[in-house]
Amino acid sequence: MTVTRIAAAFLAAAVALSAGCATLTQSPTAAKIVTQQAVARWIGEDPGRAAETRRIVVEVRGHLDDRTTSLERLDQRVRDAIRWEDLDPADRLLLHDLLTALRAELVERFGERELSPHRRERLERVADWIEEAAARLEEDGRGI
Repeated sequence: MTVTRIAAAFLAAAVALSAGCATLTQSPTAAKIVTQQAVARWIGEDPGRAAETRRIVVEVRGHLDDRTTSLERLDQRVRDAIRWEDLDPADRLLLHDLLTALRAELVERFGERELSPHRRERLERVADWIEEAAARLEEDGRGI
């Protein structure tokens, strides 16, 4: 498994998180479908990418339980979970810029303050969908 694929799997999770949060209150079923399809497209048939996506989601999810979690802290935890040294310079720049854009979008929706229990719950639900899709893909390597 290449590091670029690992970065791509994480990017899929970030994109899916953004898409999932955007439609979660309007249509939870549609949000789940969009989220899981985004994850499936990035992971493809590579169980290694699925495992790495799950590892990152599990690591970041642990911080959603913290009542003092803010988007800034959550963003830092995500960045800490990435193996930056394994990425080539172009991938590092791309991943940094995409995470920055995602954070800006979430700050616009949620604000900079600590995440309310309701918002943490919404993010947790999206994380569940990402992990569920990755687990299914990891198990069979063929897709959802």
